Amino acid sequence: MPDYHPVVEKYGLQVLEAAGFLNDTDVQMTPDLRGQLAIAGYRNPEGEMRKMLHPVFRRDLWTNASKAQFAVMQPSILLATAILDDPVTLCYFHALTVPAKEMETLSLDTCTVRTECKVMEIPEYLTAVEQNEILDKLCKTREWIQWTLTDSLFAATGQTNRIEDEVGNKRPASSSKTAQSMIEISSYFTEVLLYHRALKTNPHDSRHEDIHLDTLLTAGIKPSHLRSQISLNSSMNRTIIQLTITLLHEFTHAFTIAWHERQDSSPSSPSSLHASIADTMQDVLKEPFCPGNKSNEQGFCFENYIFGGVVKPIHTLLPVLSDAFVAQQMCLAVLGLSISQTWDIWAENDGSHDMGIVDDSNNMTSPLERGNDIQFPVPAKWVSWLVGERCWGEEVQRFGLQVAVKVPKVKGWGVVRKEQGERGVWGTGEERWGGCGRGG
Repeated sequence: MPDYHPVVEKYGLQVLEAAGFLNDTDVQMTPDLRGQLAIAGYRNPEGEMRKMLHPVFRRDLWTNASKAQFAVMQPSILLATAILDDPVTLCYFHALTVPAKEMETLSLDTCTVRTECKVMEIPEYLTAVEQNEILDKLCKTREWIQWTLTDSLFAATGQTNRIEDEVGNKRPASSSKTAQSMIEISSYFTEVLLYHRALKTNPHDSRHEDIHLDTLLTAGIKPSHLRSQISLNSSMNRTIIQLTITLLHEFTHAFTIAWHERQDSSPSSPSSLHASIADTMQDVLKEPFCPGNKSNEQGFCFENYIFGGVVKPIHTLLPVLSDAFVAQQMCLAVLGLSISQTWDIWAENDGSHDMGIVDDSNNMTSPLERGNDIQFPVPAKWVSWLVGERCWGEEVQRFGLQVAVKVPKVKGWGVVRKEQGERGVWGTGEERWGGCGRGG
């Protein structure tokens, strides 16, 4: 039996398609993507495409991207630029640059690790001077980051690592307690985007459609049984959105590594096992908490801050055809996108990130105190909206970024996913999903 995502298992693709969660063929990406400050206009009065891109995403920072690969990434980079240029986003990054010694400090003492947690405070607005300061720091960060495409991530779309010298010492960034970063982005993004571009010039190029067919077969669905096919254009726009989110997610990590001074951890007991775990945590550049989150995984914290949740591809990973196919599913999202009611409800202290803050009062909780996860399918119209003229030309300007781009969690479509199941990612065939009983 395939390893169904709870949303697909409950509703099936025909219902999801009929309800508008898979296809929206009237998609046109507006060329006028800009945040409220319209910084791109000041940065680029001549209208050059190169200057339209935010300095931290420009091609000279990509170590191995070909001209063709960078070209197909540009729609995602333009969208990421618009989000990064918005005053709401500037407030978030301003909070990350506050010196660690000036942040609120809380102690987290788990069964294995004792550490001090820094808590960022995001202002509602910035003065013109503060906006200029954080804009300068964002641009300054390009001196301490590199981007690269890699085919080795498979089940992940990106990751960020500190850059070290030949003897393992990190290269400092804004201070001796910060570091430079290498940001890895899955090359399968550019692969499927190039497949789609090739299809426009050669209708007989089937590589993009083959991923669709393989995904349906993996899910145990014969394509002929679908009353409506899944639109290639719709899945491609999901790829553009996912690449945008991945760029922003990984840049948030890199920015944090470059500006937030690391905090050390110590073992809660003298045992060698606990000391080993503490050593592992000391080797990870610590990230501050964003109030209201249980985990301090800054990439997801930023996604949650901007979009009102963490958007992920709906995939079916069993049976596994190949590692490459897993990566293609992660990037193409043939079966649509999903979002959780609470992105970090099952967060654990796994040695790479702290865990504990759950509300705006910074109350801490045990990792054993968990609820059920609620998954929602993401409407295809939201994908179109995010790249559309009305979103950026009207709604962002009138109501602000967070209101305009927030992912809708459609009432009545929530699926409760219980933390059960041992087979695959989702625990196929086991009693761990049901209708949402809380008005979802």
